[in-house]
Amino acid sequence: MSLTTRQRAAVNVAGIIACQAVTMVLSVALVPFMIGRLGKEDYGIFQLVRSFIGYLPMLTLSVGPAVSRYVTHAVGRDDRDAVSRYMSNGLAAMLAMSAIVMIAAGVLAFFLPSLFDLGRDARPAQSLLVMLAGTIALGFVSAMFTAPLYARERLAETNVIQALGDILRSLGIVALFMLMGGTLERIGVATLAGAMFAAVLSVVSAWWVFPWLRISLRGINRQAMRDLLSFSAFSSIAALVWALYYNTHNLLIKWIYGPAGAALITVYSVASCWDPWIRSAVAPLVRIIMPRMTLLSAQQRAEDMRRLTLTGIRYATTLVAPVCVLVSVFARPVLQLWVGRQLDPEDVETAARVIPIFLVPLIFAIGTSPSQAVFVAEAKLAVPTLAALVGAIANVAISVLLCKYAGWGLAGLAFGTGGTLMVLAIVFVPWYLRRLSGLPYGEFFGHAVGPPALLAAALAGACAAANHVLSPRGVLQLGVTCAAAALAYGVAAFALILRPHDRASLVNAARRLLILRSA
Repeated sequence: MSLTTRQRAAVNVAGIIACQAVTMVLSVALVPFMIGRLGKEDYGIFQLVRSFIGYLPMLTLSVGPAVSRYVTHAVGRDDRDAVSRYMSNGLAAMLAMSAIVMIAAGVLAFFLPSLFDLGRDARPAQSLLVMLAGTIALGFVSAMFTAPLYARERLAETNVIQALGDILRSLGIVALFMLMGGTLERIGVATLAGAMFAAVLSVVSAWWVFPWLRISLRGINRQAMRDLLSFSAFSSIAALVWALYYNTHNLLIKWIYGPAGAALITVYSVASCWDPWIRSAVAPLVRIIMPRMTLLSAQQRAEDMRRLTLTGIRYATTLVAPVCVLVSVFARPVLQLWVGRQLDPEDVETAARVIPIFLVPLIFAIGTSPSQAVFVAEAKLAVPTLAALVGAIANVAISVLLCKYAGWGLAGLAFGTGGTLMVLAIVFVPWYLRRLSGLPYGEFFGHAVGPPALLAAALAGACAAANHVLSPRGVLQLGVTCAAAALAYGVAAFALILRPHDRASLVNAARRLLILRSA
């Protein structure tokens, strides 16, 4: 049975929320378990290796997003031959890139002990590095073979595949640690198994969506390959940007603090991990509009694209703001309940100061991220990618300056990231949207970003007052306080942020659900 656009969007939202909730719970539970089993130093080495391996994707041309874009465009034109052609060329590129990643991983693993003083953990870290590289290569496979799901706007199914891989990885780590003890190599084994499972499911899903799909290396076409590689060049720069933002800081900590760096990486990780966790939870909901935006672009419906952009930014900002505000305001009690047994009190205090520096700018970084759907749909990625690269380089420079020379410590590293992300979100994005689609600044700030930002500021003030007066410390106290704040925010967002037709649709859906349950 085919679904309408609104029904498919509802299924995607429900599926993504469920999958991301499961993944988030597993991730949150896994951190104190791993720190307790490995210790602060070994957990810090694990994060160091993850950061180091994070640079490998920039050595390749990440074709996954390009395949998704061109396959979706071909589906919008109802061109099955083009779908098969781009998938075949994507497979050839993926095989080559996977080989590059594994060769580079072998070289990096060989030189790893020379680059970092890891002591007795050198050999386990080398093994972990190679296995994590294998997960990157398998991730390329998953990204390519989920392109048909993306083209059909089946984002819920895509997230189910990713969630199942994450569940297997998490359960594998717990099982191996409990049965055989915690080591770096066993993290790699469990992670590799999860990635392999997700890759197999992705391959099966491609023919489930498109039974007529024909993929063959004999179908390699020079023009199609040129399209993919030219588009993917920007994805590789984006991978470098991501590495400079989220993988460099652990390397800098090890460089700046020397032997004490591994333990400090653990402290920094429990603060900085909220950024990628919230991104991974919310970003899939934001990406719901990306295939729709590409289809609208293929059909040259500019006004619909503009309307979708404004609505997407408005709702994305509304969605991410309460999570960032609640975690920032209640950072100390959250950390104390979460990792208080594994970390010293001064470590908890340091991490609590760092969290808001990450999460306040994240409200605007994720809130304005629907603009990326416009850039992808129109294949206008050069300027945004280069702007992000400049921001990432500035992030590294500012982080080193503030941490090493200004004496800000770990907070200086966080400020380098948060400050540059904020500038990109509220300065560059509205400027480039105005240049690309004629979107006025007044509509961007007045109708899209402004209302949810003001609502988030009101929530922050109320939560700060509650934290000062009530000082919630136990699980029940903190849970009730956060639930009350979230409920009040939800009611206000329903009344003030939702568009009238979306509000009516939500009310009608709730009524239908109640009728079905009563029947």
